[in-house]
Formats: sequence, C-alpha cells, structure tokens
Amino acid sequence: MGSIGSGVAGGRGTAGDWHVAPMNSRRTPYEIQFASEVAEATRRAGITEQDIPELMRGLTLKLDGKAKEPGRDIREIYDMVNNRPLPVYLELGKSVQGGLAAELGLIFE
Repeated sequence: MGSIGSGVAGGRGTAGDWHVAPMNSRRTPYEIQFASEVAEATRRAGITEQDIPELMRGLTLKLDGKAKEPGRDIREIYDMVNNRPLPVYLELGKSVQGGLAAELGLIFE
C-alpha cells in the first residue's frame, strides 16, 4: 500500500517489512526492488491522488484481520553470497505483482 501511495506521489516506493529473519533487519534487498517496481507500475497504470482513498479502503478491507505468516530464515529465501533472491522468493514477488496487476490494474513490465 505504501509503494502504491509513493508511486502516485512520484516516489520510488517504500519497502515494508516482509517476514524474513531478524538478521538483516527483517528485509532483503529484494524488497527495495519490489517496492520500486510497484511504484513504477502504479504510475504506468495512471492511478492518481483522487483514486487513492477508494483503492486504499478496498485494500484495507481485504487485509484487515488477516493473520501475519510466520517469518522465514533469510537464507531460505535470499542468496547471501550472490546477493539475489532465491527462485522461490522471486516467484512469490512476481505472484504478488500479478495479483496487483489483476486486482488494481498496475502495469508491470
């Protein structure tokens, strides 16, 4: 949600805490990349400030009360040697982006 709002405002996206190990502050470099891609996809979709209240209400209703999944060890999802997400994590990110495209019309390259 933060990356969508950031994209509308012309920002580069915000990386929320995904559920990874406390090591590395619960974040991998992939979240920064993901957030940036969401912000850019929001701009490509033409979402405006006027669209944000309704869009955020819909997302809030969808997410409200949804339990957080337990965290995973960062080494299960991120290649620390080669500095890139492991295929399973990259697939998860692409799946989420596909859902955002289908639900909200975001346009990913």
